[in-house]
Amino acid sequence: MATKSFEKFLFDAVGSAIEGISATEPDEGYSIGISDIQTISKWVEIEAFTIDIIKNSRQDASDLRDKILDFIDSLVDKTHGVMGYDLNSMVVSRDDQPGRWIYTMNISITHRRDFEWGE
Repeated sequence: MATKSFEKFLFDAVGSAIEGISATEPDEGYSIGISDIQTISKWVEIEAFTIDIIKNSRQDASDLRDKILDFIDSLVDKTHGVMGYDLNSMVVSRDDQPGRWIYTMNISITHRRDFEWGE
C-alpha cells in the first residue's frame, strides 16, 4: 500500500477544498510543482513549491490566490504533520494572448517526513 507524496497530497487537497478551481482547463486553472526539498532533520523537511494561477480577469486570479493562501494557512492549524509555511515571493504578470492574468507564488512548507499523507 503506497502512500502519497506531500506534493500529491497538497495538490489534491487544494483541488478538493477550493470551489471552482481547475487543474484541467487549458485557459484557466492552477498548477503546483516542487522547486526544492531541504531535509532539516530525520523527522522534518521543507518543500518549496511554485504555484501558478491563471485566470482571465485580475480579480479572479487575485481571489484564487487568496483562497489558496487561506487554505495553506489552515493546513498549519488543521493538518497534523504540517508545521508551518512561508510565502517566499509572488509575481503578477499579464499574458496578452488571450489576455490572462498569471500569479506565480513560491511557498515553502515545513512538514514531518514520517507522516502518512494517504493513498
